Amino acid sequence: MRDEPNPTMEPPLSARECEVLELIAHGRKNREIALALEIEERTVRFHEETFSVNSM
Repeated sequence: MRDEPNPTMEPPLSARECEVLELIAHGRKNREIALALEIEERTVRFHEETFSVNSM
């Protein structure tokens, strides 16, 4: 029998999402993450929201 994709599985995180998540796990604040990754603070917040939605 062929392995069928599981429609309930979440897609893997992008490289950038992994970077953001790692920094969050290390206790970094949004501003620190934004500066470290040279992105906007609102982008960090967007990723946080994405993680929250995906974990539900």
